[in-house]
Amino acid sequence: MLGGVTGKYYKLFRDLVKLGFMALQEHADKIIILVEMMMLGQKDLPCFQDGEQTVSKLKERFFPTKKMMTEAEAKRYTEDLILQSENNWRTNLYDKVQYCCQGIV
Repeated sequence: MLGGVTGKYYKLFRDLVKLGFMALQEHADKIIILVEMMMLGQKDLPCFQDGEQTVSKLKERFFPTKKMMTEAEAKRYTEDLILQSENNWRTNLYDKVQYCCQGIV
């Protein structure tokens, strides 16, 4: 769909993931506050079953290096995530299931 790993749309996708991650980091404090408020009012939701650790894990995902990343660091980090996903057996299996469900195969 994106022209394979060397396609121009795949490159655009990678660039947009990086920009999206950087935007998330920039606004992480607002998102974290919203999640904390939701957790206080809805502790019974399954997504909050780990309590305060839920927020800690969210912070770790926003800031895996414990600080705001530079553009170069964000690019390296998101590229690594994409490569891990590209070569992951679960991703490949999910793609095959989707192809079958959509009648592509």
